[in-house]
Amino acid sequence: MIRLIHTADWHLGNTMHDTDRSGEQRDFLQWLRRTVSVNDVDALVVSGDVFDVNNPSNEAKKMYYSFLASLLDTDCRNVIVVGGNHDSGDMLDTTKEVFDALNIHVIGKIGERTIPDLVFELLGKDGECIALCAAIPYLRESVLRKYYEASYERAGMEVPSGIVWDTDEAKFNDRAYGELYRQLLEEIDTRKDGRSLPVIVTGHLYAAGLEGRYGDIEKAVGAADQDREIVTDDGVLQLDVRGKLGKVHSNIFPKEFSYVALGHIHYQTRVGGEERIRYSGSPFVMGFEDANIPRCVLQVDLDSTGAENSVPIVKSIEVPKTNLYRRITGSREEILRKIKELAEQLWNGEDASSYENIFLEIMYETADRAYLESAIEELKLPGQMKILHWKRKRDDVDHYGVFREYSMTQMKELSVEEVAESLIRSWMSIDPDGSKEEELRLKELVEMYLPYFKEAEAKVKVADKDSDSV
Repeated sequence: MIRLIHTADWHLGNTMHDTDRSGEQRDFLQWLRRTVSVNDVDALVVSGDVFDVNNPSNEAKKMYYSFLASLLDTDCRNVIVVGGNHDSGDMLDTTKEVFDALNIHVIGKIGERTIPDLVFELLGKDGECIALCAAIPYLRESVLRKYYEASYERAGMEVPSGIVWDTDEAKFNDRAYGELYRQLLEEIDTRKDGRSLPVIVTGHLYAAGLEGRYGDIEKAVGAADQDREIVTDDGVLQLDVRGKLGKVHSNIFPKEFSYVALGHIHYQTRVGGEERIRYSGSPFVMGFEDANIPRCVLQVDLDSTGAENSVPIVKSIEVPKTNLYRRITGSREEILRKIKELAEQLWNGEDASSYENIFLEIMYETADRAYLESAIEELKLPGQMKILHWKRKRDDVDHYGVFREYSMTQMKELSVEEVAESLIRSWMSIDPDGSKEEELRLKELVEMYLPYFKEAEAKVKVADKDSDSV
């Protein structure tokens, strides 16, 4: 049996509504080190988004390096870390030579690496090879395009002059990733050299066929609208990548892969109902919307022979909570009652007192905020209980109404950037005086969707020109 721990999406350096989270991040890494040590783990796999931003703070980097160094005192002989879309691949790769010497395999980005560079042996306690691993980080379109074109060449077909995004026969992401994992399998077969070994691969991408929250979203929007980008309240896009990159199907992972350790989705779920293809989820609450979802790492036991019909035994190990996050919503009276109940648990020394902090988000009706602020202040809450965020309930109205105050002349003077920002701000219910974190998220979304607004603007101009010529 081969045992590994699968985790991902740490987002070290992340702040929740401008509140420092380094304490709970440090607590998690210390707990993870103990978990690896006491569970006789052969390999630790971290499937991307180690950091929250491309240029993390020195404190976040120190946590990361200190954690990896601490694993040297355990019996875990193999560590695999890949970059995610939030990471700087170059930064992760800067310590490659040192980490290689310690049997810590870090693949920040593919860059100049070839297929053989992405496949390596995992070693047992006596130094023998116990498994093969193919470590794949987050891939941008420029990298995927190469494998997309190679898939046509493999089939003896002419490569299209442009990318075929949406046809059933040739979806870009399935073709590109499918070709990459086929090439990896060929290299793995060569490396096996007749040996019977389990195969572990990674990926940082968005997969179709999820269970749980995103799976429910997919069913709700219907088959005809599967590619619509849906934003959840934790600021995570259903397709959290630019354009249509990402959404791959489970059949692109060859059956010879014993376990596929994925990152990018922030809750634990299987892909396509397969035990062997999983997201571990983030060990942290990334938004108040998912505050009640258990945070865990996955312990995975694999058949040491790597037999194709063997099924991995997967166990969720729940991560202890340093802080408790709660969204409080309802009528005025309900919000105050729920807050009082939590405060009483603290005053009476019940379960809530075991948390360092209890962070609250108040989801309120527009007319209630001033009343609630005054009423909550009078409650004199315990010091460890803090309101982290006020969130206005999204009005169920036409968000285009944001422009009703403009005359037609003023509308024509608005830039496409201003239109995009106004619509996204309205849809996301981001107050103009909101937090720095919300404004940064707004900026990110505007940058992401601005090309589509500009494309629409260009089409309108062409249509107007054609209309004028009639």
